[in-house]
Amino acid sequence: MKKTTEYNPIADAFPQDPGAAAPIQNVALLKACSEQNFLLLDASFKIVTFSRSFRQFWINFATDICEGDFFFAGVPAQWLVTFEGCLLNALSGSKTELEIEVAFPDQSIRNLLFRFEPRCDEHKGVTGVSVFLTDITESAQLKVKKTEEKYRMLIEQAFDSIIIYSGEGTILDFNESACASMEYSKKEFRQISIYDLFFPEDIVENPLEITTMKPGQSITDYRVLRRKNGSSVEMEITNKLLPDGTFMAIARDITEWKESEQEKEFDSNNLKALINNTSDLMWSVDRDLHLITFNKAFEEMMKQVMAKPLKTGSNIFAIGFDEEKLGRWTEFYHRALSGESFTETEFISSPVHTWSEISFYPILSEDKIVGTACYSRNITETRKATQLLQKAYSENSAILESITDGFLTVDKIWVVNYWNKEAESIMGVPRESIIGKNIWEVFPVAVGLNFIQKLIERWLNKFRSVLKNFLLRSTFGSM
Repeated sequence: MKKTTEYNPIADAFPQDPGAAAPIQNVALLKACSEQNFLLLDASFKIVTFSRSFRQFWINFATDICEGDFFFAGVPAQWLVTFEGCLLNALSGSKTELEIEVAFPDQSIRNLLFRFEPRCDEHKGVTGVSVFLTDITESAQLKVKKTEEKYRMLIEQAFDSIIIYSGEGTILDFNESACASMEYSKKEFRQISIYDLFFPEDIVENPLEITTMKPGQSITDYRVLRRKNGSSVEMEITNKLLPDGTFMAIARDITEWKESEQEKEFDSNNLKALINNTSDLMWSVDRDLHLITFNKAFEEMMKQVMAKPLKTGSNIFAIGFDEEKLGRWTEFYHRALSGESFTETEFISSPVHTWSEISFYPILSEDKIVGTACYSRNITETRKATQLLQKAYSENSAILESITDGFLTVDKIWVVNYWNKEAESIMGVPRESIIGKNIWEVFPVAVGLNFIQKLIERWLNKFRSVLKNFLLRSTFGSM
């Protein structure tokens, strides 16, 4: 029968001979073993000695120990590999800690902390391992309590609804948001089942898929839930199976989100309809001059030019330009990619005379230019009308200048837009000093003369009609 010897650090550290000096390693050992619960092992993991308190803890969950025993012979199988790793680390010179939870014979659950430290001789060579044991149950419980309090605080402060429930649907725990979103009081919420939050027909058609879930698995679903008053609310629900077999549901009201998404979809479809139902050309390119997007009018035009469908990512110059046009358009794109917004007019003589007004706008992303948006509209008809008007004005200005009376025209807010030479002579005001200005600002003394204003108003009404007919005959009568 093996003898169990309890360690006496004082007797071992200091020899009985008062004249003998205590070895350095023994002094270090005494210092190291000042803690109550300890075990000393040699380099082969055989037990050298241990304290009474260590043994009292150890035999509650492992086999009894004796000096000279191989330590691993008494370690429970479930911790054998873990203890071996800790001891090997200590034997290599490293300190290691291990926290385990064990069940004692009195049915209590204890949290034990093991510290493994290398034992060294006077040459700092490792000769064994010191194992220290501390009961940290109270601190562990306090830690758990604090964790639970923190968890509860986070649950209560969460904007989302959180419910813990059993596999049968019994509500075990919940937060304030869950009650508020479903319009129940806390007392009422404790008395209902998780299935009371669903419409019966929905559960029949779409049962909860919780029976097939595995621990740690999450399933996200979109459901219409029933409030206490019978009204509905759309929720995004994530169910998770917890380690203890209960379920946690995190639900978020997505009513506003769905409305926002529907508005975005409507705006997007509306914008696409506007863009694709105009004859104007719209397209955009990135910094490498590859197409980002384009509207239907641009696609049809390019299809006619290229004789094949256009694709996003194609080089904008894939259609082929002559050298002069290629250089000009390359400069346009580079100006826009440098941050300039501008508009240019392009004239094409073949197959028909066509004028286009083309605008370039830099595209910004996080204050960086990533491309340019382009807009082109056909201004041929506008250009032709302008030329006709310029021709009519050129032809009719000679007639107006030949009138021997002073002649002027104003718009409806009394801004002068024509002033002939005779008017210059009579009024002593050169045309460059009055055209574009309000006539009453130029002649303020006449503001209060009602008969002048009435005379001019009647004259203008009559003259506008005559002049309009005259210009129409002159412009379109010669065509």
